[in-house]
Amino acid sequence: MKTVVTLLALTACAPAHAQVQQCAPHSIFVTTMADTFGETRHMFGVVSDTQVVQVFANPETGTWTIAVTSPDGTTCIASSGTDYDDSIQPLPPNG
Repeated sequence: MKTVVTLLALTACAPAHAQVQQCAPHSIFVTTMADTFGETRHMFGVVSDTQVVQVFANPETGTWTIAVTSPDGTTCIASSGTDYDDSIQPLPPNG
């Protein structure tokens, strides 16, 4: 039952400023993002050796989601939006 409730919270995709935190075990989170939004992980980084921040995106629709995974494997949505662009910008010239 807890998994069903978690999946319902994820698929609702309320704005990041909402009081409800949208979390699930990492494997369920990844599957839900792929099945519901067509989003896959495009990058990740480690924060202070305690959390992993990941960006999931669907380049075709432009949707994106930033998620944070804690050491126990729980993954929560930190933010989400539209107009995803994965182009790499060059560094400005020195001087």
